[in-house]
Amino acid sequence: MNQAAPGNRPNIVLICTDQQRADSLRCAGNPHALTPHLDQLAADGCMCEQGIAANTVCMPSRASLLSGLYPASHGVWTNGVPLPRRGYLPETSSSGGGLPPGEVAMSHVPTLADELLAAGYRTVSIGKQHLTPTQSHPSFGYEESTIRWNQEPSLNDWHGPYYGFEHVELSLGHAEAAHGHFRDWLEKNHPGALQRARQAAEGPREFPEARQLYPGGLRSEETQSTWCAQTARMHIEQHARNHLDKPLLLWVGFANPHHPFTPSSDLAEEFSRRDVMMPSAGHGDWPDKPRALRRFMKPGGGWYCPPEAVKRVRQYTDAMNHLIDRCVGQIRDSLEANGMWDNTVVVFTSDHGDFLGDYGLMYKTNHSCNALSHVPLIIRDPAGRLPDRIQSPVSLIDLMPTLLDMAGREIPDRCQGESLLQISQAGRKRPVITQQFPALREETNHSIHDQRYQLVWYPATEELELYDRVEDPYEQRNLAGDPGHRETRDGLLMRLKDMVARTTVPRAGRISIW
Repeated sequence: MNQAAPGNRPNIVLICTDQQRADSLRCAGNPHALTPHLDQLAADGCMCEQGIAANTVCMPSRASLLSGLYPASHGVWTNGVPLPRRGYLPETSSSGGGLPPGEVAMSHVPTLADELLAAGYRTVSIGKQHLTPTQSHPSFGYEESTIRWNQEPSLNDWHGPYYGFEHVELSLGHAEAAHGHFRDWLEKNHPGALQRARQAAEGPREFPEARQLYPGGLRSEETQSTWCAQTARMHIEQHARNHLDKPLLLWVGFANPHHPFTPSSDLAEEFSRRDVMMPSAGHGDWPDKPRALRRFMKPGGGWYCPPEAVKRVRQYTDAMNHLIDRCVGQIRDSLEANGMWDNTVVVFTSDHGDFLGDYGLMYKTNHSCNALSHVPLIIRDPAGRLPDRIQSPVSLIDLMPTLLDMAGREIPDRCQGESLLQISQAGRKRPVITQQFPALREETNHSIHDQRYQLVWYPATEELELYDRVEDPYEQRNLAGDPGHRETRDGLLMRLKDMVARTTVPRAGRISIW
């Protein structure tokens, strides 16, 4: 028997992977992807064909997803910048200079979990969050600091609260760099696994120029992905047994398929024999690309992907995606077995993509392009309030207002995203943007995505890129200088500048009045 949450407010399971491209799924057009559970989720729900990250690196994108704000408003402009949170700041009587609290914008950015916790939800986070720097000094007090986890064994007993999540099961790092509650689980349940992982990381390489490409030392049942699924299932069962007086918000943060490209040893062997979807935009000079991106394309550089390694990079990424797919299937099975499926919203997405050999590159950078900004986005609403497919662009900042709307919660005025329920019901289509703030001024760039085109603008160098993503989905022909597209270019540039100005509201981060 299916059991509805109080007041029929839906449970919400929000699944976020790390560095997964939109074309990684068979339902998104990849004929070689082995993703049956995600394909079924898309068939059961709404497939957003143009899911767009607000930024193409981890921390700014995740902060946008959970806050409903673009980076220029929530303040996380790049990796290593914490999402502002009052709890990490010492309070002093003079911080506000005698002004009422409402007149001093102290450092704080409410999250989706904050809002749903206040609405009576039970909020649980499993896996990767990355809302604070993982390489910070322990003195800052951030629970995602890997140095703290190495120095303070007592952190194994810490389980939140954290950015609105009442209970936290944390994982940090990728592949052999296991930290957090995941590492504690791995050491207790799979003795010797970490040693095997380290040996694999230190072993020889099939392609010496691609040091982060090798078969992992862990088996499938020992990976962070499997731990995420098992821990999620445990909390689903506990919720069904003990907490049906409250609806559930469950965040599941998979650390894969982020590099290093190190799938479990069993899947590495299996997928090394499978075919892959090779890059359409491969190695070359790419003279129409901006200077900021071309500097990464030099052979021997840290982002350069040797041509002979591209297929293996994609095989191993497909292997990691397949394991995630299996884990999503296990989470669904648990929701069904515990009578929660018929009243649970399920979202599947990722924070950004990976080049995977496009333009001769791997990993990600702070550049707006299809490989990095276009992410999978599937929303399964048991109430059927969304269409089967949304073809117009959807930003990850739209998730917070959409989920609040589904939960019957008022959407805060500060949200810059919009509820997809309201957009789809009105039949509206509107462009979305990405905001990129690399350390170098000349590399700052912003992009706008409408139904057909993407325009990228580098303010410091005045470089422009314009791509017809219908005719040229992998952005191989820059139309910015084409006279036949001048009207499209100028119109999008004007709209982009307007949206950048309107969404630059840096109120977060203030810790005192002066």
